[in-house]
Amino acid sequence: MVLFDRSAEHHLFIPFLAILLRQYQERPESRATVREWVCARNSGSPLGFDSLCDYLDLDAEYVRDGLTRWLNKVDREPRPSISGNRGIGGLPDEYGGNPGPSH
Repeated sequence: MVLFDRSAEHHLFIPFLAILLRQYQERPESRATVREWVCARNSGSPLGFDSLCDYLDLDAEYVRDGLTRWLNKVDREPRPSISGNRGIGGLPDEYGGNPGPSH
């Protein structure tokens, strides 16, 4: 799994994923679009879910299943709960995290 890399693709994919997941939590009107992106198989787009998983050396079906469970959980929550200085999925601030309180 490639989580920290200096390549241009990495600097595009990780923030892209973080933004989509944050939008899912914070903007209910975007949920259908995010779900469609996650569920699309072999879209051929360089920013497609399968392409992202392939680049990060992840099994797309495994991640899709887990992410779908997370999306379902978010749907059941009354409000998003993002705290601390970690972002979506524990990503650092630079990848879409919440700045949190200053120290």
